[in-house]
Amino acid sequence: MKKKKKKELVPVRDYAERVGISKSSVYAKIRSGKIKATVENNKKHVVIDNDSGEVVEVVNEVEKELSPEEVEVQVLRERVAELEEHTKLFDIILKENMELRTKLNKVQTIPLKKSKKSKKSRVSKIVELNEYLVGMGFGKEDRKVIKKRFEKSRGEDRVIEKDDKFYLNLKKYLYDELIYG
Repeated sequence: MKKKKKKELVPVRDYAERVGISKSSVYAKIRSGKIKATVENNKKHVVIDNDSGEVVEVVNEVEKELSPEEVEVQVLRERVAELEEHTKLFDIILKENMELRTKLNKVQTIPLKKSKKSKKSRVSKIVELNEYLVGMGFGKEDRKVIKKRFEKSRGEDRVIEKDDKFYLNLKKYLYDELIYG
């Protein structure tokens, strides 16, 4: 009498983490027939042999097979879920980036203590806009956009313009909405 091998069904995501490859690589191996998979509760699972702990090689067993269209729909659904997760992470990173820029701008507006050797503050009261933006790591296109915002804000007390250049009074004003939009 043949003993039926015990099989473990491992979700594709868990299997990918277990072996250290991406989910898309696992799906590619499934599609190419290199590893065996089955669908349970509308989720694809890799079939593992519990005795050896290895992936069950593809054999000609009669199991519920998915049509190519069903396989493609399943792959697309999982890819959409993956992209939604990436979008959430991107939004979190973007929000944290804006918060950090705001905090950095506030820190830069705090005057440093005066040196004992010099009566002058180490932070200049007024800084030229372009020099400030270059120092903050803004690219050329970003600097153009920011300069246009300053041009639209001409006439405000905090917008200082001299010789076709804009200057920032970092000790007196905040410029977050003009710089970061």
